[in-house]
Amino acid sequence: NDISKKDLRDCISIVLQDAVLFGDTIENNVKYGKQDATQEEFENALKMANCYNFVMRLPDQEKTVLSQGATNISQGQRQLLTIARAFLADPKILILDEATSSVDTRTEKKIQDAMVNLMKNRTSIIIAHRLSTIQDADLIIVLDQGVIVEMGSHQDLLKNQGVYNRLYQTQFEASDLEMLGLVKMDVLGIRNLSIIKKVINDIKKTRNIDIKINNIPLNNPKVMELLK
Repeated sequence: NDISKKDLRDCISIVLQDAVLFGDTIENNVKYGKQDATQEEFENALKMANCYNFVMRLPDQEKTVLSQGATNISQGQRQLLTIARAFLADPKILILDEATSSVDTRTEKKIQDAMVNLMKNRTSIIIAHRLSTIQDADLIIVLDQGVIVEMGSHQDLLKNQGVYNRLYQTQFEASDLEMLGLVKMDVLGIRNLSIIKKVINDIKKTRNIDIKINNIPLNNPKVMELLK
């Protein structure tokens, strides 16, 4: 009762899974978080969110007009712009709700780097299925079927050998295969490691001992270790 609803909301910024952008210029979309921001503050927000370079490469740069829903830029670019907006607002409390779930692994890395910058010196609440997003959190709360089943740091939860550990091992193995260039899981929609192994084994049945995928030989020690 000691703080008004408006004052509380002014302290909070939210970055959602589906980026909310308007049919307006990039500049106006980002400055929605702080409409009286200076040009220097605006450009610094773009840089901290890792989207300055892509904006400057556009024909009209920050004056580029986004279509309704910002469909004229990529999903990853839309997400980076919403992070830039949050930077400019400079909130005391930050909520990140599945902010990287709709992008590929390479774009996820850019967004994660921007999120690390954004979370400095502020309280952050992160909602995520991709565990790479939350590994450095002070406290991780694991929900299963809507019930809290585990709480602790990343290392503590791995030692528990519980739900979090099983999720981590599955995501870690699949991520390693994707980074090797064997399969583009985000494109194919493949998340199950056993399915990936079957795809690789089917390819190996071609009897081409020199077969490569994206220039990675299948007899690569790292690949063979993952496929055991």
